[in-house]
Amino acid sequence: MRRTGTVIGTKHGNAKVRLYRQSSCGGECESCGGGCGGDAVITAENPLNGDTVVIELPSGIALYAAFLVYVVPIIALAAGCVIGNKIFDTEPKMIIFALILMCLAFGAVVLYSKKRKK
Repeated sequence: MRRTGTVIGTKHGNAKVRLYRQSSCGGECESCGGGCGGDAVITAENPLNGDTVVIELPSGIALYAAFLVYVVPIIALAAGCVIGNKIFDTEPKMIIFALILMCLAFGAVVLYSKKRKK
């Protein structure tokens, strides 16, 4: 995955880069109402100074990140439904148990992300 961005600042050999969101509507987000969101700002190593940069992220890393963020919590929710159905006698308790398990999975993904960042 390649993204083009603009350097908006440099500090201690790192550059702050604004990455523009790519949209499926061709950049006319107001007309489609899809809510593409805002731009992302990242910090990258800056061995060379320049105004416009191209950042490349291997597709395997992007797929792995998407798996962690989307699939792991859904699996936890489904597992919470199955386990909660066996443990609890009422459906509301089962649903609450499944939602708690999903939130714990989100928390685990966030902690894992912070650990990997260091």
